[in-house]
Amino acid sequence: FIPVDICMQRLDKIIEKYNVGFLYAADENFGTDKRWLEEFCEQIKKRDILFAVGTRAKGVTPDSLRMLREAGCTDVTYGNETGSERMLEIMEKKVSIEDNYNAVKWAIEAGMNSIVQLVCGMPGETPETIAETIEFTKYCNTVSPNQNPNDLSVNYAQALPGTPLYEHARENGLIGKTLEEEEKYLLAISDRDAHDETTTLNFTDYPKLTCETWRPLITIEVNYHYVKRFGIDQYFKVIARDTDYFHRPANDTGYYANPKRLLDTLSFGKKASQKDRLVPPSLFSLVIRRQYGLAIMMYPVMAYRFRKMLPFLVFIKNIKIKGIKYSLGVVAEYFSFMFAKKSSLFNSKDDYKSLRKIVKIAGDVDNDDNSMLALRKGR
Repeated sequence: FIPVDICMQRLDKIIEKYNVGFLYAADENFGTDKRWLEEFCEQIKKRDILFAVGTRAKGVTPDSLRMLREAGCTDVTYGNETGSERMLEIMEKKVSIEDNYNAVKWAIEAGMNSIVQLVCGMPGETPETIAETIEFTKYCNTVSPNQNPNDLSVNYAQALPGTPLYEHARENGLIGKTLEEEEKYLLAISDRDAHDETTTLNFTDYPKLTCETWRPLITIEVNYHYVKRFGIDQYFKVIARDTDYFHRPANDTGYYANPKRLLDTLSFGKKASQKDRLVPPSLFSLVIRRQYGLAIMMYPVMAYRFRKMLPFLVFIKNIKIKGIKYSLGVVAEYFSFMFAKKSSLFNSKDDYKSLRKIVKIAGDVDNDDNSMLALRKGR
């Protein structure tokens, strides 16, 4: 940890130079040293500033979170990743489901926000583990009626050099068999977020079409659960409260990206001033504009009732992005899988474990190159 006095010297400089009033500490392990955290909170209280932090779910307590809130912290982010104990073990998160539940609950009870961070599609992911993640997220995003259930970050597992997942992708031919194909993959993901379906690899035993329904399905299930618990008026109230996005140019396709960012592109909704309640644009107008992500968010009950249509929506989206040939291939894979499953020809692997324990680092992949060994070992 950087000593607190040095942190404060740096903070004072940027406050003076840039008139900063909000600080985000982009740290994945903030404040796990309790003595450091106490000193930090005491010092930052003396400055007129709000801040947000990232830390580990296993490293917080109700007392430490209350201390952060009293010092001016507004948001605490954890790398929750999943609601499945099995997937936590595969990811080697070294936290339990109970840790994740408690960390979010304690942050909300302390008066802070906590946006659930999820990664889906790791090897071993199944509809059952996604269902566990949905239950976890439904709980986390409905602790309080003041939460916005759309405050979610749902990404796909992304294979990056120097990670066991990358080596797993190489061993299984998911990123090609030559250095040229590997380079092509790296260039493709170099400027893409991890929620981008066009460059996402399928690490699961399930068809890609199924995997691409998981992100919107999580949003649909969570929003519907919120509406059931707190009512549709409260749902639109928190969306209207968190946004002022209704007079800005629409410059986004509206697919399944971050919901709050999608609202930022909505130029034809409006607020009902008498109740501060959002009046959504018509479903027809959203569909015509192909803003399916917005349609899911603005019509949570209808989206839930038609959630089994998600494979069709993904198919339509794929036609626009990747063309009819690719889209038909994905559909063919989907129906082949469904036939195999119905005929009892499909057997999902149940022996997945930490990739770090099973991947081979270089030397055992066709056309491997020893000059790449340093990159392979990574971290």
